[in-house]
Amino acid sequence: MFTTTETNGTKQLSYSLIDIRRNGGKGAVVKSNVPLSYEPTTEHLITAGNTTDSTYWIISHDYGNNTFRLYRVTKNGISQEKSISVGSPIDSLQKGKGYTKVSADGKKIAVIIPGPPKNRVELYDFDIQTGDIKNPVTVDLGPAPPSAYGVEFSPDNTKLYVTLKADSLASPEQYSKLLQFDISKNNAPDILKSGKTIDSLSSKTNQYFGSVQIDPNGGKIYMAIQGSTKLAVIGEPNKLLPAVAAKDSIKYKIDGLDLNGRVSQLGLPTQPVIFTKQDNQGVGITGGDTCFGKPSKFQTSNLCDPIKNTQTDWNFYRGVLPKDGKPNPADKVGSITGTNKMEVNYLFNTPGSYYVTVTMSNSCKQDTTLPAQPFTIYPQPNANLGPDINLCAFEVRLDSKNLAPNSQYRWTLDSNFLPDTTASIMAKKSGKYNVFILGKGGCTTEDEVVVKLNAKEPLDIAKDTTICKGNSFTLDARSGGINDPNLSYRWLSGATGATTPTVVVSKPGLYVVSVKNNATGCEVSDSVNVGTRPLSNFSTTKKEPTSCNANDGAITLDNFIPIDKYSFVWYKDGIEIRGQTSNSITGIAAGNYRVKIQSLLSCDTLVNISLNLINILKPNIVTQTTNTFCDVLNDGVIRFEVGSGSQFIPLNYTLNKIGPPDQTISSGLVTTIAIGSGYEIRNLSQGSYSLELSDAAGCKYFVNNLKIGVKPRVTVTLLPPPSPLCEGQICIGAYPGNRKHTLEYRR
Repeated sequence: MFTTTETNGTKQLSYSLIDIRRNGGKGAVVKSNVPLSYEPTTEHLITAGNTTDSTYWIISHDYGNNTFRLYRVTKNGISQEKSISVGSPIDSLQKGKGYTKVSADGKKIAVIIPGPPKNRVELYDFDIQTGDIKNPVTVDLGPAPPSAYGVEFSPDNTKLYVTLKADSLASPEQYSKLLQFDISKNNAPDILKSGKTIDSLSSKTNQYFGSVQIDPNGGKIYMAIQGSTKLAVIGEPNKLLPAVAAKDSIKYKIDGLDLNGRVSQLGLPTQPVIFTKQDNQGVGITGGDTCFGKPSKFQTSNLCDPIKNTQTDWNFYRGVLPKDGKPNPADKVGSITGTNKMEVNYLFNTPGSYYVTVTMSNSCKQDTTLPAQPFTIYPQPNANLGPDINLCAFEVRLDSKNLAPNSQYRWTLDSNFLPDTTASIMAKKSGKYNVFILGKGGCTTEDEVVVKLNAKEPLDIAKDTTICKGNSFTLDARSGGINDPNLSYRWLSGATGATTPTVVVSKPGLYVVSVKNNATGCEVSDSVNVGTRPLSNFSTTKKEPTSCNANDGAITLDNFIPIDKYSFVWYKDGIEIRGQTSNSITGIAAGNYRVKIQSLLSCDTLVNISLNLINILKPNIVTQTTNTFCDVLNDGVIRFEVGSGSQFIPLNYTLNKIGPPDQTISSGLVTTIAIGSGYEIRNLSQGSYSLELSDAAGCKYFVNNLKIGVKPRVTVTLLPPPSPLCEGQICIGAYPGNRKHTLEYRR
């Protein structure tokens, strides 16, 4: 069964398979709404049968163009498909609502094209054997409304009946009409001139005339009237109306057939038009399964049933059937011979155009050859979506991998049609995807794949940045800093081997992290490039105060590299000097000063500067530091020695550990012990210190940047002791540099 099916707002030509044996002989649909073409179609759909070869033509018309589509159907399926572009386009919804009919002799096709603006009927020459449609003749039926709707040929193929359907809303003064045309002369002016109105008065009761349909016996034509309980009947449709239309002459009755209480709508079921030709007593050739790659089926009947054939020879030819209908021996590709070869299968080795002949003999006739039957072996489309997909991505491309040309595609997701009609699509959701491929000649294939898309979590650990020597910062691979037990981490490059979500970065380099979701298998990575920011270089100019208590000293910083805009914060004795934000500070006394220097292109720099009265006081003071032995011991030492002749005897000292904030560690009075032998301040921890020395008159001397570091740990490897080892025995150990030392074992 062939229908026009509504799919996503567009009509498509589809077919359904019905097994009449099922459901107790009532039949059942075993396959429904399989697309024959993915091109949008119209309501124009008709069937024409040919008893010569027991085949049918399914004829439809595309929407949006002037293309007819024809499918040759045998009992084995669709054996041939063709499209013909001819006549006027059907490019509006209104134009797609009319009827198409084939004449009883199989030589004409009539197509109704409703307005607005104008109604038309187009007549074509039709070849029931080849399916050719040509030579359009367009007859102008006048403006719409009323709109052209139904059309039918008379049984003798010389008259054409057309209905015009009223529209009481758009044009209440117009009424439905039933018209007759003489088409014995195949030209538009004569056909239009012959037109006569059979009925328009009946429709003044607001009746809508619909479809006109010849009865199965070919004697009468019926007309549907919407809302009526009767059908109109044309009793003798072969008769031509006289010059003054007299509907009685064709035995027309508006209420000719009672529907026994049922109510008519606009349509009537179209009957297949069966064309009968008596050559060879109706014997013909049918074919099916014409998709390449599988055997094609061909069938005929005995030459003179019920007499059986004594010989049936099939011959197959590659190429186009010559115009004279006589096979070319050079085209022959194979043959099958036998006694009762009424049905044969033949496998062709390549797609293309072919034709077949059958030569029969029986006890009455010898070597009778049936007319050659052309057909096409179409390329079989192929579909291969591959194995099921489990992918960590937001989308994946599905490719049908079909190589057959001129194929049409439809895709579904979980049995719902998608709008895509291309050979490949981008799948953006998880689910089961199917591709249905329709090739030429109705050759179809399909494949399916299950897609599981696991969305990758976005990962952005940081933007590329720079770091200053001695500084550090933390890279965090967690989303929003929140721990997820399903995630595992693997750091590469700058933090190779780390498996924690965070790492502390203190060196320049490329830091790469890979994060895997153990629940979905998704793995993402990100990287950040950490560069080095330079310390600013500059020169320092100091102006000493003129006396111990004078405030006329100055410090100036200039010649900065890199060139940038710098900001400054000044401190004295660890306390910020408010309002001093330039590169120089003036009007200051001797003391320990500190300046914090900042810019966008360099690292923050903190500089300690001592401003002393060296040229005036001549302090002759020397300092020395000793590092702490281990990072857990506070045994660092700062020693200062005062030379003879220095005025700083006796002196007061203050030792500050540089902060922030600065912290006073030690202070006191030193007498002559510092001369020659020096004075030591002990038990100091790692860090930077400043020393302030002052004499009895209040003059001060400052020493900055006294640093106490940490001596490295020493690894000692002990040799195995003698056994037994007694308390107090000595063991020799290896010391770095192949030096030896002794260890005494104690409890």
